[in-house]
Amino acid sequence: PGLARQMGDLGYRTVAMHPYYSSGWNRVAVYEDMGFDEQYFLEDFSYTEDDLIREYLSDRADYENLIARYEAKEEGESLFLFNVTMQNHSGYTGEWTNLPREVWLTGEYEGKFDTVDQYLNLVYRSDQALEELISYFSQVEEPTMICLFGDHQPQVDTEFYNAVLGDEVDFLDAAAAQKKQMVPFLIWANYDIPEAQGVE
Repeated sequence: PGLARQMGDLGYRTVAMHPYYSSGWNRVAVYEDMGFDEQYFLEDFSYTEDDLIREYLSDRADYENLIARYEAKEEGESLFLFNVTMQNHSGYTGEWTNLPREVWLTGEYEGKFDTVDQYLNLVYRSDQALEELISYFSQVEEPTMICLFGDHQPQVDTEFYNAVLGDEVDFLDAAAAQKKQMVPFLIWANYDIPEAQGVE
């Protein structure tokens, strides 16, 4: 049981997209077991070297491939597309290839945590790509919903987490430790849905 099978049972064409290699984590077999009708990996994506940030496909290029798959669907076909991006994958200690330094920590943390600064610049690029994705689907007549979430907090300097959370990560009480495990999500639709903030 899972979302792909549930959506398939409701008549959706289910598609998994992941702009990294199909060979890792037994992805092909796993996506088949999850019930996806189609799956696309980095070797199936259209991109150039300029579409890479560090060693990963940018969110912008990933979303362009997502849009291309959407535009290729049959007229009136319902589509459930599960897309796992790669641009912001850790670690954040390597070269800043194709990633300008545009944002950074300020105040007492300025210049102290390069991994955090790299992550923030990646997220800044993600924000720009998401704006373009939403702009595209805001012009689409077909009712469309986008749900964006992460699967874990970024693996940046432990000392940064210690400073922000007020104690060593390994010795946090349960309530504080749980904050590190929380991942926000965003839901956007091109039709009216109830608005909410702070949903847990």
